[in-house]
Amino acid sequence: MIERVKDMWEDRGGGYYALCAVLTFLFLEGEALVDDVLAADGIGDLIQGGIVEWLISFGLDTIMNTLLAAIWPVEWIDRMGVLPAALVAGALFGAWWAGSRVWTARTDIPGSPKS
Repeated sequence: MIERVKDMWEDRGGGYYALCAVLTFLFLEGEALVDDVLAADGIGDLIQGGIVEWLISFGLDTIMNTLLAAIWPVEWIDRMGVLPAALVAGALFGAWWAGSRVWTARTDIPGSPKS
């Protein structure tokens, strides 16, 4: 399973920019879902309001969130400001760099499926 995810990630570019885009997308989707649930008075309100209507609305939010995730530096600066966005980006770069070194070392072990 891990090898399959690794191959898929690497086939699609799988770098630092992609990591930030994926994390931004997941954050925006979570935020949209929480906002929708908190805006409803309960499950009955969601059902009465129409699940199809909610799905369409959430689908449109997903398209918008995909576009915002693709331009994550702009989205981060808009939400956080320049310095906090730069600090978060730097911290994520450090995590990505360290993780990529561990990932590479793990998959370069003699006898592993990729070696």
